[in-house]
This record gives sequence, structure tokens and C-alpha cells, in this order.
Amino acid sequence: RMDDTTVARIKKATVYIRITGAKSISSGSGFFIDKNTVVTNHHVVNHPGRLEVVTESGTPQAQTFPARVVGQDSAKDLAIIEVAGANVSDPLKLSDTSGLRETHDVYIFGWPLGERLGQEITVTKTTVSAKRDNGPRGREVQLNGGLHPGNSGAPITASSGRVVAVAVAVLRDTQIHFAIAGEEVQAFLARFHDQ
Repeated sequence: RMDDTTVARIKKATVYIRITGAKSISSGSGFFIDKNTVVTNHHVVNHPGRLEVVTESGTPQAQTFPARVVGQDSAKDLAIIEVAGANVSDPLKLSDTSGLRETHDVYIFGWPLGERLGQEITVTKTTVSAKRDNGPRGREVQLNGGLHPGNSGAPITASSGRVVAVAVAVLRDTQIHFAIAGEEVQAFLARFHDQ
């Protein structure tokens, strides 16, 4: 089980992402990997409009910052966004999936269904169903449910608080859900970002 201090720390470093277009608003989740850089999915930010990041959404400390995409890979479905004015003191640490096994508990931090549920973050516990080396986005973790639209880009962590994967996709009407393995995210970041 994850302790309260770790839950609070991850919530503080996880962000709500909103793109306001001329006729629609789209949204997703993401997380800080350094003081002003957020990781999310390519499909979350691949929309025309004003890109904003909300920190500590749904709390009295909530702040909204302008952001811009600084790196993306549509095949891996990953993106890096730079958040103007943010200065997060305790960003999240990425880990690989070498220690993950089937049936292990993992935790999803994000905004399922966007703001339809409210502005507060949702934390969902699920389990690992499989590790797949040859998914459409490379190495992936199959989850036993827990993801919904709006969770895309969310950090998926072990009980230690380390990010082991990034939420990405569901097979509709099933409990077969997928996340991009931490090592794929690390390799992506190495191309754009000094860790």
C-alpha cells in the first residue's frame, strides 16, 4: 500500500492539461519530470488551441500556467511540454519495469473524464496483467482496467512512488488497458531532454 506522504507528493507533481480550441476543449493528464517540464501523451497535446497546465487542480493552491510542446513522437505517443513560470520542487522519478510482475499493484494519478467528475485528481489502484515487448508503442504494461479518457498521459507508479509507466490506451468495453513502459519514456526523454 502507498503511504500518505507519497500520495501527496505524486499528486503535487501530476498536472491537468487543457487545450482550448476555437470550438472545443480537450484535456488529459501529465507529470513533472523536472521543475518546469511535463511528460504526457502525443495524442493529448496534438490539438490546435491554447495549451495550459493546471498544478494542484481542485485545491486552493491550484495554478494555471501557459505551456508549449518542445518534443513529441507520434509513434511512441509521447510528448514533452515546457511550462512557463512553473518551478516544481519535487518532480517525479522515472523507473523501468524490470521489477514489475503480473499481479503487482500499481497506482494511476490523473483526471478520468476530464473535469466532468470535478477538478480534483483521482487516484486509482490497479494491477499488472502482462508486460509486452512488442506493443504498437514498443514495450508496454498491460493493466487490469483503471484507465478512462482523460487519464491519458497520467503517471502510473509503484507503491514506492516511482513512475513505472505512462497511461496511453484502452481496448473499449474491456479491462485490457495499456501504459507505455518507463524505459520507453526514458529513451524518448534522452533524445530531447537532459535528465
